[in-house]
Amino acid sequence: MYTCLAEIPVPLSATFIDPDVVQIAYSVRNHLSNTKKTLTKIIPLAASVTGLPLQEVGEVVAHTVSPSFKFRANLRESKQGTSTKRFVEIWSGDRAYVSFEVTDYHQAFYLDEYLSTLIFSPSETALLYTAEANAPHVTPDDPYAKYRYRPSFGEGFGGKKRPHFFLLRWSSPTTPDPPAPKPTLYEIHPENDDLLFGQGIFFPTPEETTIYATGYEFTPNGRLLGIKGCYNRPFGVWELHFQKQTDDDHDNSDEKKHDLIIYSARKISDTNSGRSPRILQEDSRSILYWLSSNAGGPHISTASLQALDITSLDAISPEIASRTRTVLSAPKVKGSDFPGLYPPFNLPTRAFLQPEYGPAELITQSQWGSRTVILSISPSTGAIKNLTPPDPGQSSESLCGIVHNAHTGLFSWALLATDGKNRIICSRSSPAIPYQIYLGTFSEKGLRWSMLDQPDLAPDVYSALGSIHTSIHPIPDRHPTETIVIRSVLPNDLRGKNVPLVTVPHGGPHAATTTAFSPATTALVLEGYTLSLPNYTGTPGYGQDEVSKLLGQCGTLDVEDVHASTLHVVNDLQLAQFGQGDIFVMGGSHGGFIAAHLISRYPNIYSAAILRNPVITCGEVSGTDIPDWYFAEFGFQDDFPIHSSPPFSDLSTAMKSPTIPHFDAAPHVTPRIFEGLYEASPSTALVNRLKNRSQQPNRSRHIPPVLLLIGTSDQRVSPTQGTGLYHLLKGAGEEVEMLVFDGEGHPLDGVEAAKVGWEAGRDWLKKYGREEEL
Repeated sequence: MYTCLAEIPVPLSATFIDPDVVQIAYSVRNHLSNTKKTLTKIIPLAASVTGLPLQEVGEVVAHTVSPSFKFRANLRESKQGTSTKRFVEIWSGDRAYVSFEVTDYHQAFYLDEYLSTLIFSPSETALLYTAEANAPHVTPDDPYAKYRYRPSFGEGFGGKKRPHFFLLRWSSPTTPDPPAPKPTLYEIHPENDDLLFGQGIFFPTPEETTIYATGYEFTPNGRLLGIKGCYNRPFGVWELHFQKQTDDDHDNSDEKKHDLIIYSARKISDTNSGRSPRILQEDSRSILYWLSSNAGGPHISTASLQALDITSLDAISPEIASRTRTVLSAPKVKGSDFPGLYPPFNLPTRAFLQPEYGPAELITQSQWGSRTVILSISPSTGAIKNLTPPDPGQSSESLCGIVHNAHTGLFSWALLATDGKNRIICSRSSPAIPYQIYLGTFSEKGLRWSMLDQPDLAPDVYSALGSIHTSIHPIPDRHPTETIVIRSVLPNDLRGKNVPLVTVPHGGPHAATTTAFSPATTALVLEGYTLSLPNYTGTPGYGQDEVSKLLGQCGTLDVEDVHASTLHVVNDLQLAQFGQGDIFVMGGSHGGFIAAHLISRYPNIYSAAILRNPVITCGEVSGTDIPDWYFAEFGFQDDFPIHSSPPFSDLSTAMKSPTIPHFDAAPHVTPRIFEGLYEASPSTALVNRLKNRSQQPNRSRHIPPVLLLIGTSDQRVSPTQGTGLYHLLKGAGEEVEMLVFDGEGHPLDGVEAAKVGWEAGRDWLKKYGREEEL
C-alpha cells in the first residue's frame, strides 16, 4: 500500500498561464524506475478551454508567466552524458521569442523557496533569475582562487554558495517589440560578494535598474548558517541599484554577457530577519511589504508583516526609519483565537489580490494549531480573515476531540497561486484524502470554492482510505499541547479494538505535524497501527510564548509532553494498551532526540524505537550547518548571538557587525556550555541506564530495540551521531540495527531511501510487536 500511496501526485505549485487557464505542477514518484519527476496538468477555468492530462515537464525546471500573460519564461536544463546544458527561453504563444544558452555563464539555477528568483520586468522586456555563479578564475595574481574556501548554504543546497542575479534583456523598456531581438545577459552582484542576494523583485521605474531583494549575510566569523527551515538568520530586505544599460548592449550582433556591479545598496529592514519582499501598487503609491522574524533563538517563530512607502526612492534614508509600519505582529489578536502568523518562508509571487469591487488583500497560508489554513490579511489594517472553509459536518468553533471519517476529514490547506485579482488556487488534504485542488473565487457576495482536480485512485485504495479516522485531542494539564490520532477502524465501530500504538514526535523542534496527507503515515495506519502525532511545546501555530517556552528545556519539557500524549491515548482515550509489543516510538532529527530519551526513561513502556538521523550527542556541534541550534535550544542563546546588520547599512558597512567585538565573545563550546549539552543528550541518559543494568538483573534488555536510518550526506545532524549510538548499543549487547543510505541528506526523501526506510520500519514494528496482533 505504501507504494500506491507514495506514487499519488503531490501538488507543488500553480501558475495562471492565461486568465482562464491554470497549470498545476505535481511531483510524482516512480518506484520501478527509482525516479522523481515533475509533471504538469493544464486545467481550464472556463468551459471553452479544453484540459490536458498529466504531462512530463521534461527539461523545463522552472517557469513563469508575464503580468499581461503575453510571455512565458522557461528555465531549461538538458542532460547530455555527464554534462548539463542550460537555456533561458521566452515564449510568446507557440513561438520561441527568445532562446539563450547560459551554460558557460553560470552554474545551476536556484529553484528553492529561499533564494530563487524568476520574474519578468514590469515592461516585459527582461527576465530576472538567480543562479550559482561560476567559480573565480585562476589568475597569476591569485593562483589559489579556485581552491579558496567559501561556505555554502548547508543542508539541501548541494554545495551552492554564490547566488547571483542574472538579467536577460531582449529589448529596451521603451521599445518592447523590436524585430528579431538579440538578448543580452547581465550578471548583477556586489563587487566582492561580501553579501549574497536572492528573492529579487523589480521596482517599477522606467529604467528598471532598481531591485528589492533579500540579502544573506555572513556571521562575523565567516559562516553562512544553514537556511533550510530556519527563518531566524542574519538576512534582511535590501534596495539595490545597478548601472543603466546602454544602447550598445542591445545591438543585433551576437549573444553576450555583461557584468553589472551593484553600485548602490541600502538595507531597508531592521536587525530582525527580513525576507520575501513584495510590492503593492495602489492609488499611485508603491508600498513595500516583507515578512520579519526574530533573529536568533527559535529557528521558526511568529512572523510579523512590515510595510514601507517607497513611492519616492529618494525618501529612503535613516531619517525615515519611523515610517516603517508593522502591519501585523501580535501573537494573539484580542477577541480572537488567532495564534499569530506562521507562513512559509516565501509569500506568493502575486501576494496581493486587487479586486475591482474592494480593497487589496494579502493572501498566504499559515500554521494554526495542528492544521495549515489560508489567511487573508488587510495590508492597511492588519485585519485577519481565515478563508479556510469548515470541513463538512464540523463546526468552525472547535476541532478538538472530534472524529472524522474519510468523507469529512480534518483538512490542511496549502496556497499554490493567486491571479492577483480575485482568484486563488489551493490544495487540501487529510490523512484519508490525498491532495485535491480547489479554486477560490472572490466576489462582492463572498468567497466561493470549487474543486478543480483530485487524484484518480484505484477502488481498493479508495476503500482502504475509507477506513481512516482522524481526531485532534488536547493533552490534559499541558495546554495547548495536542496530538493528532489517526487509526483505521470498521465503519460501524469508531472505537474498534485496541491495536499497537506508535507515537511519532515531529522534528525541529519548531516544526509541526499537520493533518495533511502523508503516504508513510497513512500506509502505516493501514498496516494495523494507531498513530499519535503530538504537537508538543515549541511547535509553531500556538503563539510565540509557546515557541519560546521550550528554549533551555529540550530533553525535559518536550519529552514529557510527548510521553503525556502517549499516556492520554492509552489511559483516557483507551485507544491502546500497555504491554510488551503494544507501544512504540519513532522520530527523525529532533523527533529522534525525543524518541531516544523516551526509550531510556521509559523502557518498560516503549517496546521498540525507529530513529532517523537523530540528535544523540548534543556537544557535537561542529558537524552541522546550524551550530547555533544547539546554543539556542539548550539555553545558551546569548553565547551565539545572531543579528543582521543595522537598517540603512550599505555594502561597505553591512559586514562590520558589532555583535562579536572580540574573540572571547565568539561562539565556542566552553566547559559550562558543554556540561549543559552533555546533560541534555540522549546518549548520556542511555549510558546512565546501561551502567545501572546490575540493578535489574532479570531484564533481558535494558534499552528497547532500536532501528537507525542514517543518510551519509546529512549536513544538519552529523551521521556520526547515529553511528555513535549504534556502537554504544551494540557494545552493550542491546538489540540495534542500522541502515545507511549513501548520498541521502537529512530527510531521507529519495525515492528508494524513503521506501526502504518505511519498509524497514514496518518490519521492525512487526518483529517486536505482539505475536497475535496483525
